[in-house]
Amino acid sequence: MKFPNAYQGVKKIFTAEILSLIGAACMIIFAVFGVVALAGMATASGDTALTGGIGLAVFGLAGGILSLIGLLFLMIGTKRAAQDEPIFNQAYMYILCSLILTLASLIISSIWLYGTWDNMSTTVANILAMIATIFIINGVQNLAKQLNRPDMVATGNTYMILLIVVYAVQIIVRIIPVFFGANAATSRVVGILSLAAEIVSLIVYILYLVFLGKAKKMLAEN
Repeated sequence: MKFPNAYQGVKKIFTAEILSLIGAACMIIFAVFGVVALAGMATASGDTALTGGIGLAVFGLAGGILSLIGLLFLMIGTKRAAQDEPIFNQAYMYILCSLILTLASLIISSIWLYGTWDNMSTTVANILAMIATIFIINGVQNLAKQLNRPDMVATGNTYMILLIVVYAVQIIVRIIPVFFGANAATSRVVGILSLAAEIVSLIVYILYLVFLGKAKKMLAEN
């Protein structure tokens, strides 16, 4: 095996993305319950609003915790992979910054202080996570070039474009309340857009997992 550290690192990154995938699924359900809660408030249905509120709490918390665990695995994986490909160090630094901001966002959310800071901190954390993911893909591409695998380089370019589009949509959804206010109409639009964004995100996560799986196999075979 030419790059044993990169192989072990990519394996951990692969595990981290599986956790993120499960977390994304939780956030889809979180978005659904958000729409349910808003519908209950709009129709003055206490039971519907309560059901939506409970769902928001349970699946929102589960999604947040899984995301944090995934970030920790990403940090371990990128640090290990950096021993064979230095560009993974760049990913590690952005992941660390994203983790700090995500923790801050979760703390704010846990005490029900939703607002501009919560939205903006999560938005910045998403941007940092996107940059980290791009560095991870670049790291795999650099290894692929050394192993004469142009197909992996081309696939990496495609996934980078998809990831940037998904993160851009998620960021737009986050900043809508900041510029248009947190009223019922805005919350309804954000809820629908969030649901759509999470579904697309889930699809892209699956494609990214396929890419990491191929990268892991490539490193194991060489």
